[in-house]
Amino acid sequence: FQEGDTIKTGANGTLEIKYDTGNLTRFDKNTTMEIRSLRRDNKGSTFSVFGLILGRIKSSVHKLATGDSKFEIHTKSAIAGVAGTPPFIVQVIDGQTLVDLLGNPGDPGSVYVQGMDPNKTIVYLFAGFRTIVMFGLPPQDPFSIGADRLNMLRGLLQFLQQQGYLDSGQTTGNLIVVEFIAGKISVYIAPNPTNSGYTPMINASTFIKSGGPGAGEGEGEADNPPPFATGKVNLNFE
Repeated sequence: FQEGDTIKTGANGTLEIKYDTGNLTRFDKNTTMEIRSLRRDNKGSTFSVFGLILGRIKSSVHKLATGDSKFEIHTKSAIAGVAGTPPFIVQVIDGQTLVDLLGNPGDPGSVYVQGMDPNKTIVYLFAGFRTIVMFGLPPQDPFSIGADRLNMLRGLLQFLQQQGYLDSGQTTGNLIVVEFIAGKISVYIAPNPTNSGYTPMINASTFIKSGGPGAGEGEGEADNPPPFATGKVNLNFE
């Protein structure tokens, strides 16, 4: 993904993104989000800013790279940003934005929520609290997430990946870092009544420039990329 891209899920679609910082975002169905900033400066600070147009996302931000790094979700009525928190959920419903910070009371971290009112009012959410922001108005004072809602949100949009840095030098678990994949599919003959028995063949190839896990556990053994691989898939048309 690059700055300017738009990500959209349909009625039956879900999506999970793992950033190279190790943070996660999971999309609910019928969600549209723009990538407004996705960059790192020469000091190592990261600036991840997203525009949630419609729907609901759940993000887990373990720790920001530096003090001036940003991880923000912008909506029409609010900005929600974090500095190392339990998972938090941002949802857009018509002209209002709902922000819920999960976790247990006393958990470290917070989410700041800024309204689009004339004063750009900011409130801070701590674990177990939520706020609602209407377009043009300041965020509501934070209030506790009800037990039923908290249980529902905890079970919603479960992350499928482990949080952790995507670093080609790491060999933790089954993590494989892929910098570049090139695929090529051959052109096949479209079936018609005269060649209905024809079995077209798709030749697919991938080339992975770098990856892990490494060659072994021994000291000094470098990570080796997976080998060049080709494969064939037969499609039978009826």
